[in-house]
Amino acid sequence: MTARIPLLEIEGLSVSYGKRQIVSDLSLTVREGDIFLMLGHNGAGKTTLLRSIFGLLKPSAGRVRYHGADITGRSPKDNVRDGICFVPQGHAVFKRLTVHENLMLGAFIVEDKSILAPRIEAINELFPILSERRDQMAGTMSGGQQQMLAIGIALMLAPRLLILDEPSIGLAPNLVIAVMESIVKIRQSLGTTILMVEQNVEKSLPIATDTMIMRTGRTVYLGLPEGLSDRATLIQYL
Repeated sequence: MTARIPLLEIEGLSVSYGKRQIVSDLSLTVREGDIFLMLGHNGAGKTTLLRSIFGLLKPSAGRVRYHGADITGRSPKDNVRDGICFVPQGHAVFKRLTVHENLMLGAFIVEDKSILAPRIEAINELFPILSERRDQMAGTMSGGQQQMLAIGIALMLAPRLLILDEPSIGLAPNLVIAVMESIVKIRQSLGTTILMVEQNVEKSLPIATDTMIMRTGRTVYLGLPEGLSDRATLIQYL
């Protein structure tokens, strides 16, 4: 069996807003090829953790290592150039631009423009609706379609690590299933490692390879998703 190589390592991370500590002494490891799922109620500190990993917030303590290098507090721009992309909550698209313009804008730092067409083709295979709506204004699309486009924008940079903050938020049940299926395909077809925060436990837990549950800024569960298959156990942690 091939060893799973650590890609992202968080060691003793703490993050504060002023005097209020949101994340406390948290550690985790995301390995190459993982779909690492973070669960927890609103206010548990999940989004704060993602933002600190990506460089949008500066940790008050601890370390973030990516592929063995210390990237604690490094700028989002440098993280993007190094293969880390972050898709925040809320369908992060340019609403007054077309689908195609959104995708092209997502590749703004790519110098070799000859690779863009194959990347768009691969994204369209993952999300056929984006090909069908190529010339449609992003703001006129449904919430689910905008979420697919937001993920597509990030994939234009062929990230090694894709960070997703509640990709199914506000979506109809059938679209939640479609988004989860697409996340599995991203991992399988593109080899992308995924770190994901999600509230929809029922739909996200079956696709996860590793799971963490947070409560008030601390880890209360860290392990395989199979350890949460019993509903009573899951309720205990959540």
